[in-house]
Amino acid sequence: MKKRKRKIIFPLFVSLGLSAYFLFIIILTERYNEMWFAAIPLAIFPLCILINVIQEKYADKKAEKRAAEKASIPESSIRQQVLENYGGNVFREITAETMADDLKEICRKKYAPRWLIVTAAVLLFLLLSIWIFYAERDFSSVCLMVFLIILTCGCFAMFVYAFSGLSVKVFTKQAGNNLNCIERSYMGGKTICATVHTLNIGIDYCVCTDLFGIGFFRNSDIQKAVLIEKRTKEYDRSGFYAGEKNELYISFIIKDEKRPYDIHGTQLQLEYICDELMRCGIKIIK
Repeated sequence: MKKRKRKIIFPLFVSLGLSAYFLFIIILTERYNEMWFAAIPLAIFPLCILINVIQEKYADKKAEKRAAEKASIPESSIRQQVLENYGGNVFREITAETMADDLKEICRKKYAPRWLIVTAAVLLFLLLSIWIFYAERDFSSVCLMVFLIILTCGCFAMFVYAFSGLSVKVFTKQAGNNLNCIERSYMGGKTICATVHTLNIGIDYCVCTDLFGIGFFRNSDIQKAVLIEKRTKEYDRSGFYAGEKNELYISFIIKDEKRPYDIHGTQLQLEYICDELMRCGIKIIK
């Protein structure tokens, strides 16, 4: 609702401007019997706001009803329903002989193609900016072209970083003396490929892979693991309600880490992650 209040000023001024413009034309042409026409934009604006507010309230009621229904069902029944709707195995099989080889395979198959797609998309904008530069030859077109060149090089560097295995080498350096322990834990653990992250839950360590690299933390360092379902309302540029987005993720609060690890995924993936964490003796807050 706060976003609506901030953004609604612009369409309000537009409707007032249209009314003032129509009023000016009516007075200028001395067609006073059509004075009501100037009030139409002012009348339409609150009507649109009212309809949109009703739509938002209806969505809120539906969300509250869904939450109440979900709260009334036992957690075990919800999980059973989720598992029944899915016939396959959510875990990724570790086929490589070493942890480094398995991590390289994940980076090459899951993350390197994404960086290549981003690079190709930015490259298209770069070609457009070069065309604009040759057409305009002004300072802003130069700045845009230089920015897109740097961005393209950065995205391509991330593709090389993921595909070449450099990310794995950086990870092994960070692991240091704990590398052998992490590898034993990794090879005996279970890997889940979530939406963005790939999480391996081992006996002693968790290894988390994403678009930017590979991280790890001890299971004993997890202070809190919270399963969060977040409903976010979305508003357009004019402040009108434009739907909602529901996110489901697990947030790990790690000892001596400033930022939590957030693992986004489907309900099934996160239920399996919760099960594995509980087997490792980690309490899950839902």
